[in-house]
Amino acid sequence: MAYLAEVQLPAASKNAADGSSTPAPEYGLTMRGHLANVGNGVGGLCRKHGANLSYHILGAASAEIPMTQISTYLAAGFMRRFKEAVGKEQLQLKLSKAVVDDWVEDIGLTAQQVYNDVTHGCPDLMLPDISIGVMPPKGGGAAPWDTAARNWCSRCEGQRGRNRAALEGELPKSLLDEDATDDSLIGRTFRKLCDIAKNPELGPYYAAFLLSRNGDDLKAAVEGTIQEIQGQKRDEQSYLDSAADRIVQASTNFCANRFFGIGDKRAYNDYVDSVKEYYRTYNHVRECTDVENTLRRFREQLENLNSGYFALLTEVLDNLLETFEEDEQWLDSSAASASSGYTKRILQLSDIRPKLDEAIDELNATQLVRNFTEHLMKDPKQWKSRDDGKIGLYISEFMVDLFRDQTNRSLEDYLYEKYPETGHNSAQLAQAVSNDILDGVYNDAKPMFWCSQTFPLGQGNNTVTFDSSSLSVPANASAVCSAAQQFGSSHTQFYIRKTGLKNRIFALRFCSGVPLYPAGRRRKHHQRINRRDAARQMRERT
Repeated sequence: MAYLAEVQLPAASKNAADGSSTPAPEYGLTMRGHLANVGNGVGGLCRKHGANLSYHILGAASAEIPMTQISTYLAAGFMRRFKEAVGKEQLQLKLSKAVVDDWVEDIGLTAQQVYNDVTHGCPDLMLPDISIGVMPPKGGGAAPWDTAARNWCSRCEGQRGRNRAALEGELPKSLLDEDATDDSLIGRTFRKLCDIAKNPELGPYYAAFLLSRNGDDLKAAVEGTIQEIQGQKRDEQSYLDSAADRIVQASTNFCANRFFGIGDKRAYNDYVDSVKEYYRTYNHVRECTDVENTLRRFREQLENLNSGYFALLTEVLDNLLETFEEDEQWLDSSAASASSGYTKRILQLSDIRPKLDEAIDELNATQLVRNFTEHLMKDPKQWKSRDDGKIGLYISEFMVDLFRDQTNRSLEDYLYEKYPETGHNSAQLAQAVSNDILDGVYNDAKPMFWCSQTFPLGQGNNTVTFDSSSLSVPANASAVCSAAQQFGSSHTQFYIRKTGLKNRIFALRFCSGVPLYPAGRRRKHHQRINRRDAARQMRERT
């Protein structure tokens, strides 16, 4: 990691004569410079018995701020606050049947509202005036009126078809609320649910449970609306038969009256009204059928929206809450402060918890609910895949941005917290870092190698082996850089690498130009291993 990090190189030197630039030597600052430096150093070593000095031994150690623990602690605190604000626990008090009914009306999903949407733009029935001379015989139907009424029914059916095509439209493939149209029932419902999910007083659990909760929810409300429309259709269908009988009676009355010239106008009007009543009833039966079919399609879309979006969203939230609750418990345990091998912690999480708790407590409702939910809904494919890796990265992206002031703090900021006695004095901090951190990291990086005790490995005088070391320190921590310069001045072939890594210090120690003969006992050890493996393979074959 040390050599993968971006490193500051010395500025090129200017040639006063011709104005050209001469690149500064890299030495141990980059891998290329280090290898060139090692090659030159090994080339100057004395070769006893003509030995091949091609072996190199590396020792490494690091000291770091526990940024993973810090980030996890902040994210866990965020999810805890999120749960307290809009978790499942409050929903029993917030979602009653009366509340769901209010949302149904607000979205526009009552039987009357959907009926109005399906029949919007349909013309009223108009029948032409006809002369008495073209009236049919008693009990018959008037052809001009039948023709006009049937044409009217056809026009209404065409208008309803266009309305239904819009009302039954699908959600956009992007599943982004801004791409959904209010023209469709599912579109307006999705947009409303997204608004509810982003509402700091309601949240995504509320939206998901409003959609589907095995009880008082939108799915149940739509089912009730379908049943209401079916009841209206049955009533209209039964009324249709009696309406046909009234046409026959009105025709009979009109024909009887006109022979005597009494009440022709009144009988005519009764006749017209009975025809209108019949066709309006007939058309209303067809309207109820269309409304029912639209609602049935909408019910399927709601089910798909639940299973393909909101159920997955709540599943992700459940998993996040569970994961971060476990993380909080682990961070409170002794295991969190245990040593992590060759990495030394510059400070423990407990040292800076008060400041992290302040950042968590200062989160407002907009950050906790609206911003977080908007982030989730901005790219649903990241979590709809149920890929833990994708989900983790996507949530981390939000948390890092939200807690940028905490996660972007320099190493120096943390060190002033660790050493308050320095009083923010850079020189005193540099001395404390040199004594407490750099010396320990450098010693921990001493190479470990099984070789002959008589071989003077790593003596530091570069006569038997070529020894070089480097400290990689954050370039933005001036006191740490100063401490590293002071520490390195007492060593030979020691390089200070100022890197872009903000939260850690690397120590690397190399012993180069080691001949093979000091490792004689190691060769014998390898020979014993090879013989043992050969014997095991022989047994397996037999």
